[in-house]
Formats: sequence, structure tokens, C-alpha cells
Amino acid sequence: MGHEFLSPEWITSVKAVRDEYAPQLPDVGVPPLKVNLLITGAPETVAADGVVHAHADTGGATLALDTGSLEDPDLTVTVDYDTAYDLLVTQKPNAAIGAFLSGRIRLAGDIERLAAQTGFDPSSIPGLLANLGVTGSSTLADVDPLAAEIGGRIRALTA
Repeated sequence: MGHEFLSPEWITSVKAVRDEYAPQLPDVGVPPLKVNLLITGAPETVAADGVVHAHADTGGATLALDTGSLEDPDLTVTVDYDTAYDLLVTQKPNAAIGAFLSGRIRLAGDIERLAAQTGFDPSSIPGLLANLGVTGSSTLADVDPLAAEIGGRIRALTA
């Protein structure tokens, strides 16, 4: 039986999958960033106030993803619950494009400074996805077989 998306049990299970696959994941150069993630519109059973707080930190030896917020993030990404589900469970990278364009993914922070320091440019995301062969109906499975396997495990543990 699966766990409700973004519940503490789901997060614990996904972390176990992440740790299991960590040795197989390719090294991908990412700029050092501290990013807070706010997932809005979550059911009360997941977050009493409807907001799940998480973060990503790429400044260490490995990518750190966890719950809670970081102090002084470089960027804060706000995304609605349904879009987060599409990205993390259904694994539809093309959902990011529509979500950006419709305001369901919002970025807050000094984007110009971030772009100058790291080369991060949110407007390059659609081109990046297109270069990876992502189309309107693509999932990560179409791009990467390992991502397909991991995605299947995540879907299996999601109610």
C-alpha cells in the first residue's frame, strides 16, 4: 500500500529509494545553490497549513534534499501540489514548461545575481528540455531508463 504524496511516510520512502540508487546516478555538474521549496495547496493530512516546506542544497559533496527551510536561500521555488505531483510522481518534465508559463511555478530571489554567479537562467529550461528530446507527451522514462526505473518505484509507493 502506498503513502499519500508528500506525507512524512512518503518522504521517508522516497529518501530510501534515492539512497538506494545514489551510486548509480551520474555526476551532473550543478552550480552551488541553496533553494527553498514551497509546495502549496497540500491537503491538511500532509501539512496543516497547506504548505510543505523543503529544500535543496547543491553546495556540498552531494545534492542534499530534505524537508524544512534553509536560512538565506539563493532561490525560493513555489509550486502547487498538483504540479509537484506531475513533476515528482508522474515525472512529466514538460509539465514544468506549462507551470512556469501559467504561474504555477514561481521563483523568488535575485535571479540576475544567480545567473551571473552560476549561469542559471530559468528562460533556458524549455530549450534544455527540447535538447533532451522532451516533447509535450514525454516522461522522464522517454529520456532516461534509470529515471524510468526510479519513477516506477516512486509511483509504486504513492497512494
